[in-house]
Amino acid sequence: LFRSDALEASNLSVAMVSPYMDFTGGTAAWRQSLITAEDFLAKAVTLGSPNIRVFTGVDGSVGASAKQWRSAVDGLKNICSLAANTSVDFALETHPRTLVDTVESTLRLLNDVRADNLSINLDIYHLWETGRNPLWILDKLSPFISHVHAKNADLPPSLNSRHPLLHDKQGAQDIYGVKSLAQGKMDYPDFIKALQSHDYQGYFSIEWFGEKEVAAAAGEIDYVRRILQTYASAADRPTD
Repeated sequence: LFRSDALEASNLSVAMVSPYMDFTGGTAAWRQSLITAEDFLAKAVTLGSPNIRVFTGVDGSVGASAKQWRSAVDGLKNICSLAANTSVDFALETHPRTLVDTVESTLRLLNDVRADNLSINLDIYHLWETGRNPLWILDKLSPFISHVHAKNADLPPSLNSRHPLLHDKQGAQDIYGVKSLAQGKMDYPDFIKALQSHDYQGYFSIEWFGEKEVAAAAGEIDYVRRILQTYASAADRPTD
């Protein structure tokens, strides 16, 4: 099932493997998360994937107790130690109802764990939902980003405060208003250009929840390429 040679033959790579972990939900969940991390680390190494996505649990940074913070820090230190002799990063996904639901809490967790192989999977839409400027977010987090999740939506005002793209405690999702990167409310051209100016070298992946996946992928790739071409053309223009 997990064959790197088959990927190479097809000119494909695995940007990230994405298990679910929970370091704030109690002892049983914490222990299972370590088992999950070890299992997916072996898969990532076999597939040549540079990143393993990490959720801290389903407890937000404001409401989490000091015990839950310590539990998450200890868990992350443990899994980062597992990968110490590999080229794989554990990448914290910025997401509502986790300990990395704000820029400040994300920086706090990175500082508490202090592991060279703990990075950020920047789900920029979710941090944009909090009312922060994506370019400001990027300035604060860019040294730690190893992967970017890009999605967009156009949500009715009544839903804006509910984070309807959030995975809830049962793992179900209420998906409303999902749009292409070009059609949603977040302004992606400026963000993509800012990634370029920060010399971002990691993956930029499209997180798509709609139908017609192949057509959507082709359209999103074309959209991002046109933005990059525009940025490159502007950078090549002579200045006075």
